[in-house]
Amino acid sequence: MCDAAAIARASAEERWAELLEEHIAADAALENNPTSGEAQAVHDDSADRLFDARVTMILAEAETRVRCG
Repeated sequence: MCDAAAIARASAEERWAELLEEHIAADAALENNPTSGEAQAVHDDSADRLFDARVTMILAEAETRVRCG
């Protein structure tokens, strides 16, 4: 059970890191074109996905503590 929890945690951390990179790019695109509705929408969607990934990562970390002691 510990191994599975650790793998889930590593996967959650990896996904969060990927989404962070995407969000950094969305920030830059919005900064370069602040009046673009499309850039704003991409940025907002990116922020939402990054937040959700962070919550998943927090839960995976907690599960690892429970399963691995």
